[in-house]
Amino acid sequence: MSWWNIDKGNVIGDRPADIVGDTLAAIAQARRAQDHPLPRLQEIVDAIAVALERSPETFIEDELSKNDAPATLRRAASAGRFTIGTRSLTTPNSNGHMTPPRVVVELSSGASIVSERELIADDAIVAAFIRAFMEIADAYLDRWGRRPRRREVLYTVKFVLRPDPSEYIADPLDSRVTIKSISAVWASPSQPLLAW
Repeated sequence: MSWWNIDKGNVIGDRPADIVGDTLAAIAQARRAQDHPLPRLQEIVDAIAVALERSPETFIEDELSKNDAPATLRRAASAGRFTIGTRSLTTPNSNGHMTPPRVVVELSSGASIVSERELIADDAIVAAFIRAFMEIADAYLDRWGRRPRRREVLYTVKFVLRPDPSEYIADPLDSRVTIKSISAVWASPSQPLLAW
């Protein structure tokens, strides 16, 4: 199995990409078998965000510490707008509860698709991604002795979707419009979204 550096010690590999591709194909196949349309990209993004929120410590490596967080996030944490913990970075919502990041897909057209917290993601798609993320964690543990970082997981999803998303999603993306990036972002009521 091949692995590639994507940046700053982050890597993706054949096996994780195969797992994501198989998961997306299974979701598409299930939809077709039920005579339902393929999921829209928004549904996939929402499901990924919800899957990453459920017990992330089981399939996401500790990726943030006060020392390696960008300066803008350290300043926000110092001001009480964020908490940088041993497992993730969260932000307080209007009730003072800490919330996990949103997933944002940037398209080459300049448009963005942001996971919706208010909507309920499709349980079957969420469950499929949770299983996929657990399998991906096993692949990283076998090769690197650690679970993947959130950035690696999201980059792998982008890697699989970018060439031809029409295999897996119903969105009629123009052939000139591609998925530029998929990232986790945090926001607080007084701050714009901050990418990690």
